[in-house]
Amino acid sequence: MAHSALYRRLIGSREWRRLRLEIIREHPLCQWCEAEGLVVAACECHHIVEVESGRTETEVRNLMFSRTNIVALCHQCHAAYHKAQRYHSSDVVRQRNAERLDAWADQMIKRFDNNEQTKKK
Repeated sequence: MAHSALYRRLIGSREWRRLRLEIIREHPLCQWCEAEGLVVAACECHHIVEVESGRTETEVRNLMFSRTNIVALCHQCHAAYHKAQRYHSSDVVRQRNAERLDAWADQMIKRFDNNEQTKKK
């Protein structure tokens, strides 16, 4: 799936790398395996609420860096979750892209309306 430029910038940021390392240090075991009584090392972080579901840059940043939105997982759990959610299926990608387009269109309409109201003053 092609992530937005904002997501790519945040996931590559020093702030994210630092937070990811802190989360895995605090939770060295996969939190989902641990709940099942298994001992498996965590090596990835998963955002519970999808980061790109944020409609504004502030919402996206809050979802990206909120500790309460992140769990430490092993690769198997992380991959299985996304596979079960059909996260990369063409239907899901199409729907997600349509939602992003709608959000962008809403922003443009608001900007246009604000500009028109400013011109009237």
